[in-house]
Amino acid sequence: MSPAKSARSRRAGSAKRSRLGARLHAIRQAKGLGLTKVAKLSGISRSTLYKVENSGVSLTYDKLVALSRGLRINIEELFGEPKETGRGPTLVTARRSIERAGEGATMTTHRFTTRYLCGELRRKLMIPAVTEMKVQSLEGFGPLWSHPGEKFLYVLDGVVEIHTEHYDPVKLARGDAIYLDSTMKHAYFSVGKKNARTLIVTTSHEVGARHP
Repeated sequence: MSPAKSARSRRAGSAKRSRLGARLHAIRQAKGLGLTKVAKLSGISRSTLYKVENSGVSLTYDKLVALSRGLRINIEELFGEPKETGRGPTLVTARRSIERAGEGATMTTHRFTTRYLCGELRRKLMIPAVTEMKVQSLEGFGPLWSHPGEKFLYVLDGVVEIHTEHYDPVKLARGDAIYLDSTMKHAYFSVGKKNARTLIVTTSHEVGARHP
């Protein structure tokens, strides 16, 4: 390939690279990790990770959790802007973060459109997000999933149906909420023609892993 074609190819790859792809590339470069190593740490195939970095492919939430665990970072760091964090955790007091309407990193999959809130704070105890649910059945959602930590879900608009492995399904309307153990397999989706919107707060597995 000629130098001109090579340069055009690099520019085309950069144009396709999504925020997730750019962050994954930057994080693994900073950690000195190749795609093969990240694949081994996360359990996600190398080919999928390559597509995330270079073709704008998205990941489901369970794979985002697996990727963040493998990289030993909080999940919102996959969508934030690069920051200098030093060599280790920093003790921070009196922290705060303000999120204005319309701000926040957004991730879209076939199930959800999720806006992660207050992503500038690292090593949070909680990961807050506003999620629009785009599927209307358990079949559309797919297999129930589980992940470390606990989860709080508050319905902002619409109706949500919650399925868990140990309880009967339950429907939540606007103003209703549920708190559950995320290690229990679960799924949730909209009921009716209108996509439900929820506030979801998940405990950070990274904090739990570092501070047993």
